[in-house]
Amino acid sequence: MKYYDVFAESGHHSAFLTTFAFSAQAFEDIVLPKLRGAGCRNIAVLADRSMLNLNLAEFGAPRYAGALYHVAKVGVGGAFHPKMALLIGADKGRLLIGSANLTALGLAGNRELVADVRYSSEYPQHGHIFREAVQYLRRHIPGEDPWFHDALARATRHAPWLRDLLEDEDLTASDDLRLLSDFPEIPILDQIESAISGDTIDRLIVLSPYWDAQLEGLSRLRSTLGDPVVDVLIDPDQAQFPAESLPSDGVELFGLKKDNSGRFVHAKLFVALGETWDHVISGSMNCSLPAIMGPAVSRGNAELGLYKRVDRGTALQALKLAGYRDLPVKPSEMPPRVAANETSDASSAPDGGTFTINGERLYWTPPSNVSFEPEELQLFDRDGSELQPPLAMPPAGARSWALPDLVARPRTARIRFGDTWSAPTIIVDLDELALRTMPPHRGKKRRIVDYLDETEFEDPELLQVINELEALDLEEQSSRPERVISLPGSAGGEDGAQEHRLLSYEDFVRARERARQADDYQTARRIGTRYDSAADLISQCLNRLIGLVGRNLLSDEEEDLRRQAEIDLRGSEPTTSDDQEAPEPDRKTQPAEQQTVRQQAKATAKKIDDAIRAFEKRTKAMANQRISTAELVRLRTLLQIVLAYAEPADRKRNERTVLPITAESGDWPRLLGRLLMQHFRTMRALQMLDVEPDENEQQRVIEYLAVAHFAARMALAGARQSGPKNTLIAPLEKLAADVETQVRAVVTLQKSDGDKTDEILFGLNDRFATKLKLPQVLGLCAFEKPS
Repeated sequence: MKYYDVFAESGHHSAFLTTFAFSAQAFEDIVLPKLRGAGCRNIAVLADRSMLNLNLAEFGAPRYAGALYHVAKVGVGGAFHPKMALLIGADKGRLLIGSANLTALGLAGNRELVADVRYSSEYPQHGHIFREAVQYLRRHIPGEDPWFHDALARATRHAPWLRDLLEDEDLTASDDLRLLSDFPEIPILDQIESAISGDTIDRLIVLSPYWDAQLEGLSRLRSTLGDPVVDVLIDPDQAQFPAESLPSDGVELFGLKKDNSGRFVHAKLFVALGETWDHVISGSMNCSLPAIMGPAVSRGNAELGLYKRVDRGTALQALKLAGYRDLPVKPSEMPPRVAANETSDASSAPDGGTFTINGERLYWTPPSNVSFEPEELQLFDRDGSELQPPLAMPPAGARSWALPDLVARPRTARIRFGDTWSAPTIIVDLDELALRTMPPHRGKKRRIVDYLDETEFEDPELLQVINELEALDLEEQSSRPERVISLPGSAGGEDGAQEHRLLSYEDFVRARERARQADDYQTARRIGTRYDSAADLISQCLNRLIGLVGRNLLSDEEEDLRRQAEIDLRGSEPTTSDDQEAPEPDRKTQPAEQQTVRQQAKATAKKIDDAIRAFEKRTKAMANQRISTAELVRLRTLLQIVLAYAEPADRKRNERTVLPITAESGDWPRLLGRLLMQHFRTMRALQMLDVEPDENEQQRVIEYLAVAHFAARMALAGARQSGPKNTLIAPLEKLAADVETQVRAVVTLQKSDGDKTDEILFGLNDRFATKLKLPQVLGLCAFEKPS
């Protein structure tokens, strides 16, 4: 199997990769479509910072990074050099560790060596390797990174086996298979010595494309293993081996078999032949001091490898190296060495820091190694085209911008420091990643999610969907331990941290405000993780219907990748709009059908009325209980359903206008008033609300308040259409004022919340106020409507 074919294997929902060199074009042409075509959507990459900057400066920005997958740039003392692919599924895992970078040459050009470790019910003995791989990822996630931790949390949530491995305190490592990684206190060389301990090494075979000039790495490795004889496998044509530094005895050179392709041998391999075992070490480590000593030496690398112990006399045969001694090479025949070290300081453009979009705001975390003052910001779309003239930097100390009115969401950015522009920097778009990297659903939940994705109207069926999703959530929660979250900056606990399962809404707002005042953007923005609960999925559907989700998300990206996946994985022809079935011709509704439509309208009106009665009963029963944001989503759903079926002010009806604007009972202004009374009078929902310490919970609260304010204003405007004598007007005026007071008290605390509220109001105006022929509801803050 070709290395890149591994990514087309089905059954994995998440993929985490590390690389030294990263080619965005190769990754997006080869790896990404294969992963997403196979159902793997939760994808994140750790790449060496300098090499990533160099690639982006030379070849331009990726098209999909920051939206369909995540790339985090890692800086260490030397090179961030590990090459790993961790694939995670609901009941299995696959871990590949080797020498292959995420470049065209690494994926399909060079001769690489990659170890393949699997976990399933058939291979449970490999569990400790997968746990250590996740721990390795966590150790190298940059502190300022806004998404990688969330992606890992998503993966473990959808992989019970991995969650169990991470929580198993009794899980022990195996002597036969070990993960080797960079630790300052225990270098990889010491880990190799520990793994081989007790066995006398007779011969050491080394395959490495790169070496240090004085062969310090080889000398240290040989000495550690007891000075065995050493056979070095090299490709003489590459001129990378310093033959002039070769010891006078104990080390021999051997060539590699040619395959007439001219492919560069990039594999890294150490084989120690012992008296009892054959010891195989492979991975990202060249035979150099920065590689095998890591952070223990100056400018040491971050590396990752695998140790495997096998029966004596079997390793070389399995590696297809049994006949290597038939190709001896004389040191005098070696060409002079041309230094080509794999370093991570090749980029001349300064690092641009970290950019994050959350809602309608762009945040910037400056790089730590730039001493110049930033002066301008330049934004680019996914094709690398400049979106507008550069923006001035905000006032001193501020590190965020309200997103300007753009045709498309920006994908990359550059900062000008004095006379120098930074390297292009990928913008991490949290709104897009939260939606587009969601692992595919299975079973009953998949059917429900498909319905939510396809629905184009606020149908009463959504209420049943909420019930079904909540039942599935309860079923899932009962199968895993309760999640405990630490909130920094709270009273009590070690280092001022306190553990919380739930917070009252007032406590959450206070903690959020403290974090922002302390300029702790990461804590304030996203304390928890955005998942696919019932409240999340219904909120996403409702937001999409009012134009909040998808207005700036470019659907052609998904289509591009889908077509690539079809070509790569199934060999089928990509579909086009021409392949769709032609629509049936319009025809006039017959009298019998008109009667059926009227009956359906009455049935729908009754269904809505029954749902409101059930909601009133539910709310009264919960009047003295704590509630969750799921209850807010339930009310929001009902409000949007009533507005969707409401008769407009001009009394022009169609099959969906089943709720009259004026009636003694059952008119939609009255129904909206009844619904709002339950939360803003009977229950006082905000005072009884508990939330998880998760910024997404606050977004649901803001959405709920905006819809409630809009509904109250629409109800009042609808009641006034029948004249000043309508007895509903006075109570609706009082209710609307009460709702607005509570909404303002929350959304005006922070400008981003006020902007979000007004953005939602604009979406509601577009969907409902225009249809109902009623005046639009004015924004509460200063948000400008996007084009």
